[in-house]
Amino acid sequence: MHAARIYRYGDADNAGRTRPNGAAKLRNVNGDKECIKCHQWLSEDQFASHSGAADGLRGTCRLCSLVSAYNITRNEFESMREQQNGVCAICGDTPSVFVVDHDHACCNGRNSCGSCVRGLICHGCNTGLGGFKDRPDALLAAVVYLTR
Repeated sequence: MHAARIYRYGDADNAGRTRPNGAAKLRNVNGDKECIKCHQWLSEDQFASHSGAADGLRGTCRLCSLVSAYNITRNEFESMREQQNGVCAICGDTPSVFVVDHDHACCNGRNSCGSCVRGLICHGCNTGLGGFKDRPDALLAAVVYLTR
């Protein structure tokens, strides 16, 4: 029996069964949580909140969630971050969490086909683009308004 599986479920007899109560709160000696998708032990700030979860956090880390929702690989995400020098593609700030920006004209909603991903932006810029409904004419009008 794999040691990690025994560690997760308590003993070899319970391996492969549903996790016992409180298993969602399982942490390693550093207080890190294991992502159920990539199986990396990460700090709690790498997980989004989820009110229905026993520990109040999603089971998948933020990066795995982004990768699955936007149909890109971890390497593609990391490559985009490197190409942008770790900053928001719009404002140049260094966010603690990136938002994957995609063209809603191609894929409406939260998920993406992957080919319409434009870049990585901060939450504030993502909210701004959403407020302008991704309309360049409205954004240009806002620039004119702000600079007069």
